[in-house]
Amino acid sequence: MAPERTKRNRAARNGNPNGLKDVAPAEPPMVSGIFVNSAGLSFHIQGISPFALETIPKQLEEEWTAAGKKLPKRPTYITKTVGGNEEVHEHDEKSLETKEEKKAWAEYLVDQAAFDHELQERMLTNILLDGVAAPEIDPKWVERQKFMGRRVPTNEFELEIFWKKTQVIRSTEDAQGLMTSVLALTGVSEEAIRVAEDSFRSTVEKSNGHKARKPPAGER
Repeated sequence: MAPERTKRNRAARNGNPNGLKDVAPAEPPMVSGIFVNSAGLSFHIQGISPFALETIPKQLEEEWTAAGKKLPKRPTYITKTVGGNEEVHEHDEKSLETKEEKKAWAEYLVDQAAFDHELQERMLTNILLDGVAAPEIDPKWVERQKFMGRRVPTNEFELEIFWKKTQVIRSTEDAQGLMTSVLALTGVSEEAIRVAEDSFRSTVEKSNGHKARKPPAGER
């Protein structure tokens, strides 16, 4: 029997009838697209790991706890049922009655705004690094930034973020639109995207004092 035929027979007995070396299946390609910012510039974007996004809030909570920062905790109040049992309910703006309740609610809003702001920054960093194609940064562009008095990071990832924040994101709407586009390519549900959009707008409004524009459905 020919050597090649012997190899095939041995491979067939091992569950590989073609006599070929086992090859790991290729990972499915990420869905990609084009994002056009408010300046009319186009950038290649792609979906990112849903698992990576899901871990961001929990990791941030753990970091805040380790650093001794106060996590936002929604204030509660207690009511009694007809049978005399106590029920705990979360406050909202309409349930506040006493000065103490209003003070606790105000503190909660401050804590929540601070956490949301950092969470949005963390989300945007992940989206910019993994969701937007890496650029070939022109050394002359770096020198131009330095000449204008801007501090240019030396770390390669910080430099990439710096470039993308100045070139890809030209407005608040660009940041929101980029996040929405990458989340859609990632396969995040429409409901989750709407929640992320509302959270982003709320964070922007609290930080700059005016409402962020909600993009029409055709721009998403």
